Amino acid sequence: MEHPIRLSIVTQLTVAFLLAILHSVYGEFQFTKFMQDYNLFENTPEGSLNYTLQTTGATGQVLYNSKVDVRDVFQVNAQTGAVSLIRVIDREDEPQIAVEFIAYDVGTNVEVTKQIVCKLYPFQLNIQSQMWRYLHNCT
Repeated sequence: MEHPIRLSIVTQLTVAFLLAILHSVYGEFQFTKFMQDYNLFENTPEGSLNYTLQTTGATGQVLYNSKVDVRDVFQVNAQTGAVSLIRVIDREDEPQIAVEFIAYDVGTNVEVTKQIVCKLYPFQLNIQSQMWRYLHNCT
């Protein structure tokens, strides 16, 4: 009668041990770079490479994408994570843009999704204010 109970306990410990090993070997799938502080300058030419998404802890191939509502602004290369601008952004029309990027870990029987939300602020370069700051710093 004791043997099945021991087998059950060993099985539970074995499962917990294997899960701990899998987590330590593969780690947690996550983004390695975040775009919360990323600056996008006004009048950046369309097609410009603006950012490259990167992940860590994947068990297989990683595919990248973005939410449907930002695809009129950004294009994401599914294989490399390269984010490029589809159109020129005007600061007066769009002072900030909320963007959600997605990474898929397509490992063996594994698909994990992580999302980040960031805001991009197109900045207008003003030559006069830069000159003023430069002169102000010199005095």
